[in-house]
Amino acid sequence: MDPQIMEALAGKLGGDQRDPLVSALLASMMKPQDQQSEPELSTAAFERWKQTVRRLRSQLAAAEQMLSDIANVFGACELCWGEDPSCPRCRGRGRPGNAIPIEADLLRWVEPALGRLGYEVSRRGASTSATAPVTNSRREN
Repeated sequence: MDPQIMEALAGKLGGDQRDPLVSALLASMMKPQDQQSEPELSTAAFERWKQTVRRLRSQLAAAEQMLSDIANVFGACELCWGEDPSCPRCRGRGRPGNAIPIEADLLRWVEPALGRLGYEVSRRGASTSATAPVTNSRREN
């Protein structure tokens, strides 16, 4: 930028006396273009960046696996949970209970939470076979 324009701008903005941020910005803008090259990323900084990316990828993979496992426990589509009509696996029909849930895991996860709300988990009818549906009834406190 033209030095005379920069000086006029500095005068309008208060120059060095008023605001250190404005002063730093103006000093940066007044540098000749050949001095404004971006600093190179150090090898150590690059390695830290790569480690961070690896860690984040690992955490994402673990979260995706956990979500898939929970979807299977609830009998839901592990890709979209029945929320996406264009899902290649379920076409949006894979909401929880669409497939047979994994009963033991489902009860292990859900029963304590229902108990905190005053519910008990019991089976419908007198049957105790593994295929009998599970119902929830409100406990009287």
